[in-house]
Amino acid sequence: MDYNGSKLLVLAAIAEHDGAWTWYQLDRHLAAKAPEMMGSLMPALSELEQDGCIRSVGADANPGMPRYALASAAR
Repeated sequence: MDYNGSKLLVLAAIAEHDGAWTWYQLDRHLAAKAPEMMGSLMPALSELEQDGCIRSVGADANPGMPRYALASAAR
């Protein structure tokens, strides 16, 4: 799977559980769905956040485990 395909899977998982899942929950979901993505979640999350496609939520309450939601640019 190419890197852009990985980012699309991440976006789809975030959209499905908008704001409810942490990186760990996303990782477990994607590992079961696309094992070839192992090790590429964190870079994909960072890039998607930098591109304005996603945002972290709830980081104030739990700085080590933010949840991820679609940003308005991705909607």
